Amino acid sequence: MRQTEVESMYFDGSYDDPFKEVARLRALAPHLPAAKAELAICYLQGSGVRKNRVRAHALFQEAAGGGSVVALFALGSMYLEGDVIPADPVQALRYWRRAARKDKTCKRRSADTCRNCAELIDFMGDKAASLAICNLAVVYETGMHGVRKSLAQARRWQALDRARRKRKTSPVAEQPAAENEDTVFGRAAEARADYETAALYYLRAIGRGDDEARARYVALRDNGRLQHVLLKWQGQRRADDYIAAGRLSSIADLGLLPPVTDETSSP
Repeated sequence: MRQTEVESMYFDGSYDDPFKEVARLRALAPHLPAAKAELAICYLQGSGVRKNRVRAHALFQEAAGGGSVVALFALGSMYLEGDVIPADPVQALRYWRRAARKDKTCKRRSADTCRNCAELIDFMGDKAASLAICNLAVVYETGMHGVRKSLAQARRWQALDRARRKRKTSPVAEQPAAENEDTVFGRAAEARADYETAALYYLRAIGRGDDEARARYVALRDNGRLQHVLLKWQGQRRADDYIAAGRLSSIADLGLLPPVTDETSSP
């Protein structure tokens, strides 16, 4: 298959039928790392194919070797969580750094606005690089999953994300206004199911008046994601430090915690 045919087949559409989509990606995978990474996601999720995380990991490795930013990000997540392979935070950070270095700051707002195969691959890689940068900031600030805590590294990656979003919101770019960085990091933590870290970032953003952060925090609370976290915070008020930079003086001022009663108090 010629490269022009590969690019056309990849760009011109996918199938709503997951089985047909897997067949399409299998045909493209030997020629295009981006398609191989998408095929790996199908195996990871069990979409159109029997779920096989070992096969997904192998495909991600091959796609990463071909330069797929999506695959680099996915491998970092798998190594951090110990998914299929033994947990290795050092290796996870290496993969995320490699993904972050491939950031091209794509100007496209959605996949639908991409005009060719190269732009579509850049768009997906841009999203993966953005998540890698956010996750690096989160794990260094929180010290989660055995990563050595480093506020200096956290600030470095946060600064990189700010600079990146500033470039994307230039007058000639097709981008909305810049988002609150704490909300961005909160979304990244929430996507990883690290709800305590997500809540801390959302609270700091709420302290600066961010409505999206408030809505996301309330959704986490109302869905029961923060039940144990809230019980712990009622005893130690850990979130105070995270909103100190905002206009609120105490977590109690947020009006988002349930009242402390005999039933909900920590022993």
